[in-house]
Amino acid sequence: MFDLVGYNNNLYEEYNLFLFMKSLLPYMFMVLISSVCGFPSFTQNSVIDSLETQLKKMNDDTSKVIFLNDMISKYQHTNPERAMALSMQSIELAKHINFDFGLGVAYRLTGTLYVNKSNFDSSMDYYDKSLKLFVNKNDYRSRKYIGLLQHGFGVVYQYKGKYDSAVNYYLEATRIYKDLKEDNLQFLTYNNLSTLYSQIGDNKKAL
Repeated sequence: MFDLVGYNNNLYEEYNLFLFMKSLLPYMFMVLISSVCGFPSFTQNSVIDSLETQLKKMNDDTSKVIFLNDMISKYQHTNPERAMALSMQSIELAKHINFDFGLGVAYRLTGTLYVNKSNFDSSMDYYDKSLKLFVNKNDYRSRKYIGLLQHGFGVVYQYKGKYDSAVNYYLEATRIYKDLKEDNLQFLTYNNLSTLYSQIGDNKKAL
């Protein structure tokens, strides 16, 4: 599968980071104690269960949208149905409280979930919805998401065999990442480009 870039959702940077990390402190402490003491019973499932419990206690505000979006990545492979349910919940709440940034993130994550299901038409719809919320903004965070979305469009077109379109979107993503000095993301996009060129037999560009 082509790299979807940053799907672990480690993209919030400083936006509401204090509120989000504060809500996780009890569970981070539990993980630390279990690792130091070697408790074998404290598994990833225990962390997920704890996060689900925390989610039920949260108020309907921006920190909850961020929390929901982060949880999607924790379920993406182990329980994609739950991940989709969380994305719908995040979208609904973000709309209700007029949290455009969180809504844009949720739309993008939902689009990526649909890519994983090979439902490319739905993924494009959600990527388009996300892009509309970021496209007219020039702050670093929004520009970064525009780059991620360009990459996402490239992934979809690569899967669909529309390689010229895929290349154009990947190159646009690399231009944005270069401007932002996001070397790691730029590397991942170039890696997808190399894979694409290998697919079409252009070994010179693949190198």
